Amino acid sequence: MSPDEYLKNGLATCQTALSKAVLPIFERNGKYKKAVASSVLVVYASKFYLVTSAHVFDDSSELTIYSGGCLNKLPEGVLLGKSKDSEWDNVDIAIKQLSVNSVSVLAKNHAFIQLDNIANNIYSDASYAYMVLGYPNTRNRFEKEITPNILSAVFNEADSQAYTRLNTKKERDFILLVNSKDVADCFNPEREPQQLPKLNGISGGGVWMVGDFSKKGEGLLQPIPIGIVREYEIRQHALRVTRFQYIVKAINEFFSSDVRLNGVPEANSSLAGQPSIRPPKDERVRFNADYPPDTEFSAFGRLLQSKWRERKKYPIGKLGSFIDTEFAKANKANFLTDNIKQLVTNQISEAKIIGGLIGEPRIWNNLLSSQPLCFNLFGELHFNLDMATSFFTGLFPDRIDKVTSVKFEYSPGRGNDRYLGDYSAFDVFVEYDIADKKGFIGIEVKYAESLKEETEEKAIATFKERYAQLAFASGLFKTNSVDALKLPPLSQIWRDHLLSIATIQDYHTGFFVFLFPSGNKQCQIGVDRYRTNLSSEDERLSGFYPRHLEDFIFALHGLYKADWTKELKERYLGLSD
Repeated sequence: MSPDEYLKNGLATCQTALSKAVLPIFERNGKYKKAVASSVLVVYASKFYLVTSAHVFDDSSELTIYSGGCLNKLPEGVLLGKSKDSEWDNVDIAIKQLSVNSVSVLAKNHAFIQLDNIANNIYSDASYAYMVLGYPNTRNRFEKEITPNILSAVFNEADSQAYTRLNTKKERDFILLVNSKDVADCFNPEREPQQLPKLNGISGGGVWMVGDFSKKGEGLLQPIPIGIVREYEIRQHALRVTRFQYIVKAINEFFSSDVRLNGVPEANSSLAGQPSIRPPKDERVRFNADYPPDTEFSAFGRLLQSKWRERKKYPIGKLGSFIDTEFAKANKANFLTDNIKQLVTNQISEAKIIGGLIGEPRIWNNLLSSQPLCFNLFGELHFNLDMATSFFTGLFPDRIDKVTSVKFEYSPGRGNDRYLGDYSAFDVFVEYDIADKKGFIGIEVKYAESLKEETEEKAIATFKERYAQLAFASGLFKTNSVDALKLPPLSQIWRDHLLSIATIQDYHTGFFVFLFPSGNKQCQIGVDRYRTNLSSEDERLSGFYPRHLEDFIFALHGLYKADWTKELKERYLGLSD
């Protein structure tokens, strides 16, 4: 493949994936509706938002988005740049928080850009190229079907003089060149730059850094989210872009951090001020779920599981969160579908042969265990790879084209020194294709764990020099970080991350997902501490992707409305439709 073909195909792949997160905004105009702006779907701290520019709402009384086969009115939100507050009077940001129902509908056909781990790096380099995705044609009428006229063009960053002329700061705004000799038409690199289409309606569109095109065929990057288009500066021939870092700052300031999902607080990067979620003692006692050593979240989760068991009328074990062992094994009552029950039976038989770690009777009778959760969340995807593809491309739109397998309790080589030389394994292992290359996701799932189940003594006794060697060779960890990483609460996260780093040798690409409920403070603290030992905050570089359980369950239920996905939400999150 020639360098130009490489760029053309790579950019087309970027557009296909990223455009799922970009929506047109429509305005009522008599009996017709017309597109007036663009918007981007984002998720931050397990909350879902639609973001655009505040000036979009200046002359429009009712704006809508198209989802679920119909036009839906936008929810209430925050319009910044309308007040005289010196901090926000020039930002021009509109943020609309989406309801659970809206997210479920949108997730069927769209994706959300993850902002939790967005790097603080202020990317600025003349050789980088940036993709802008939006809907510039405001005269398109909405009929029965939308045929979006999406702008997918590649730009270069403006020089420092442009920032000065526009009286802006790089920490907040990002400036891209338009209609200058530096604009590259990368879909036809041999042609001279042409006049771009009218950019009315591009406000609110998304901007991503996509590559270093001075390197031609070697310059394509995994897209890095930069921000949303604020306005087109005609005289300066530039697009003014509001950085996502500043949008995150606005979300933290204007949206309450203690919004709950039936009692589970939404987590953000700081846990300060979060309310307690430990259920009252009388309620725990009533449902046989009072276990004094529980953390706040394990007490909450234990009560959820105890209530679920009672609703199902399953016989109790030693606590309300346990099913009678004999009944549990005979009926496989810990699992939500017949497919999953058969999968677990097969996996246990296989584990006994290959040395896998699936504990009995825990897998059958312990409702609070994260291992049954793994099968209940991902088990049906093992049988339906089309569903798996829709699910994972929605969660990671820039990394996956097609899922080819979903495995459980998987290690590329137990006891093999090519990897870790121990018996570490991923709870879930997903193989996928991306642009004719093979990739993987190694997933570790936590529910009620505190990350201190392993004692310091055991962590020290089982530590292997191979861990330190691999960490040093990868270049992904800060100097002198091993002493902290080898001990709880970081040790298990580290071993699984190292296993993913070692597994890369068998694939073209791959990354590690650490999945946990946002209300589990111990896991959040562990993740925050673990990040401080990484040499880069950019998860695309570190390969470390912490994610919240709610996001995965919402995405799955949004894609596949079934009794078992509804029960998944009710059992593990305490949410009903």
